[in-house]
Amino acid sequence: GLLGTSRSAFVTILFYGYWLGLGSNIIVLTGALTRIPKEIFESGKLDGVSFMREFFSLTLPLIWPTLSTLLIFQMSGIFTADSGTFLLVGSGGQKGTSTIGFWLFDYLYRLSESNADTRHFGYPAAVGLVLTVVTIPIVLVVRHFLEKGTDDMSY
Repeated sequence: GLLGTSRSAFVTILFYGYWLGLGSNIIVLTGALTRIPKEIFESGKLDGVSFMREFFSLTLPLIWPTLSTLLIFQMSGIFTADSGTFLLVGSGGQKGTSTIGFWLFDYLYRLSESNADTRHFGYPAAVGLVLTVVTIPIVLVVRHFLEKGTDDMSY
């Protein structure tokens, strides 16, 4: 099966994650595309702009703020708890498949199942704080590079 080897299991989990978010991303991007005034495209057609030039010079810059926001969410999503992965691979992961967020989720799940004593939750809480400290600079750097070289456009 697709979860039979570590390589195919990891690819399956990645595909599952992107497929799960595809519907909401399409809705957000469709909303951004429908906000672009038709007059901009009509003006481009009158100027003889090709389809590719229209996409790269008109459409992409106008939806870039929305697209960069989605990319930033994807970057920060790398470290989040991934309970969908838990549904695919079960507790402990199959064939060594895991993500950082899934490992933290699974550790807390096993800890809460085996011990009702709340004194043992300090380690996962510390890992969560460290992940936050690591994630924030990564997301801010990605945001800086995504916003670099793009002008603020209003229409």
